[in-house]
Amino acid sequence: MLTVVRAPKFIDNKYSEDSFALFEGERCVGHVLRTGHAPHGKPWFWTIFTRDASVTIDRGYSETPEQAVTDLEANWNAQAFA
Repeated sequence: MLTVVRAPKFIDNKYSEDSFALFEGERCVGHVLRTGHAPHGKPWFWTIFTRDASVTIDRGYSETPEQAVTDLEANWNAQAFA
């Protein structure tokens, strides 16, 4: 199970708390953030940090931050990034 930590950032010159880092132990493995550049109804972008060219799904969009974390974690586990 990954640990979720709020990771506030400056986005579009505004302070935003809609940003989260995901950790496996002490290693940051992904990020979830709310973005205005997303498909309609799915404003939460998630990405897995990897350099593995064989990875098929390492990012996506979700309806809620909770769903984004679930989607990221499911893809992390399915791809066996650990």
